[in-house]
Amino acid sequence: MAALWVVVLPYILNATEPPGWLLLVGRWIPALASLVVVLWLVPLRVRLPELWGLSVRSWSRTLIWAGLAFAAVMVAQLLQIVVGVLLGLARWAPAEGWILALVGSVLPITLVTMLSTLGEEVAWRGHLAQALAHLGFWRSTILIALVWMVWHLPLVVAYAVADVMPLAANLAANLGIVFLAPLLAAVAIRGGSIWPAVVAHAVPPFTGLLVTEASPWFHLLFVAVMLLFGIALAPRSGSAEAEQAAPF
Repeated sequence: MAALWVVVLPYILNATEPPGWLLLVGRWIPALASLVVVLWLVPLRVRLPELWGLSVRSWSRTLIWAGLAFAAVMVAQLLQIVVGVLLGLARWAPAEGWILALVGSVLPITLVTMLSTLGEEVAWRGHLAQALAHLGFWRSTILIALVWMVWHLPLVVAYAVADVMPLAANLAANLGIVFLAPLLAAVAIRGGSIWPAVVAHAVPPFTGLLVTEASPWFHLLFVAVMLLFGIALAPRSGSAEAEQAAPF
């Protein structure tokens, strides 16, 4: 958290928006913090790939859940659009060539962005999830979600100071992180590694290609659907998986 404040503080003081490349690189700060812990503060007798949840015991299982994680985020956005338009929370206004743009951009962007989201997921759904596994699925997931949300606060302040986004809307978007965490944690556990969570975290938003004049409530629809997916996929209470936050 301190490292992110240091990185973002110059932009806050100058009231300028942090560049996109900085956000992509900044996602590796949690991984670097994990390395500091493991190599210096609390040496652990465990290989780093295992601690970070990178080891894959079954590629078929991991790939299936990575695909399901990708599909879940895509379906959540489609449901957001359908329900939002029907309720009048957004206006259907597809951009010219939206089909080609959707088909040709979502998967490539996801694959490239995975290089960035990997830096966060090795810490949140890897190292930290295993450190808190004794708490069980829901308590560990909620605690990690709160840490994940607080970690983003420097960016909330930076966007507010730079007048990129109203503070209330920015805080609401950051709060939404808490409701996305269960799905990421669930697909990581069921996939046997963090890779399905890395994929889900990397799927880009595409609603801007299809709707316009979206209200704040429209954005909450996506968060709500993702939370429902997370609840549906979460390990059942009392099961072996539920007793471990990250059994890989």
